[in-house]
Amino acid sequence: MKFYSVSISPEYGWLMYSGREPMFNLIVDILREELPAPGELTIVPRQDGPGDGGLHLNLLALPADRYRTALEILADGTIPRARAALYDGELISVYPHREWGDDRVKALGDIKTVALIARNVLARMG
Repeated sequence: MKFYSVSISPEYGWLMYSGREPMFNLIVDILREELPAPGELTIVPRQDGPGDGGLHLNLLALPADRYRTALEILADGTIPRARAALYDGELISVYPHREWGDDRVKALGDIKTVALIARNVLARMG
């Protein structure tokens, strides 16, 4: 299993339990589209999971103004985009609805957690 994670603040990060690579890539794509100078995003390999090979997005490496913008994007823009991708878009076949459980709900939960942490960090920043 590959692990995908996001560092949101010095105190808070999130290991994506259900979303994994497609949802991680969606977060990165959204940030690359909306963040000024997206080339500054720091994505590094994770070496701590079984089989290794996952990725980690470190928002803390961004300059202060872009870090705040990235938090705002995560807080406000990721949930609607993820919901659209999961239910009507490119990820509909990746996270199928099954009789015994809907994988889309779990994957969307990862995005909501990232958004919630970003909102909390922004609120603390004032």
